[in-house]
Amino acid sequence: MLKVKIKKIISVILLIIIICLFLFFLMNTKNVLVKKENEKKTVVVTTFSSYDFVRQIAKDKVNLIFLLGPRS
Repeated sequence: MLKVKIKKIISVILLIIIICLFLFFLMNTKNVLVKKENEKKTVVVTTFSSYDFVRQIAKDKVNLIFLLGPRS
């Protein structure tokens, strides 16, 4: 009789621990996904025509770098 009660208590405690761990990992995963959605991709271009094309299409969704820069 006592062994059955102990097994039930241990089972309930293990179930609670498993649920808590699942919730912890679920919350942590959401934070990682939100951070990745907010990060901008970096696009490097070498010609002005490709720079202008990407600038017009992507606008402020990417970090745009013109590799050659303005000619002097």
